[in-house]
Amino acid sequence: MTKHPIFSAFVMAVVIIVVLAFVFPFSNQESPWAVSFLALIFPFIWFFAWLVTNAGAWLQNSMSPEERPGGADEDQEPPR
Repeated sequence: MTKHPIFSAFVMAVVIIVVLAFVFPFSNQESPWAVSFLALIFPFIWFFAWLVTNAGAWLQNSMSPEERPGGADEDQEPPR
């Protein structure tokens, strides 16, 4: 996946929060609870995004080169 999965998870969490903010438009004066709710759920979204990122990296590392979607790694020589 990436070299820094916690940064990738942070970016994923920010994107999810921004999408939620656009899907459920609100203003701070109309519903201050919505801003508080998004601020409260952000760490949980970040944590679960980090779990998903690490699960993807674990799955990729646990698969043999033949099972990977891209096939054998390009840096390896083909068998003779």
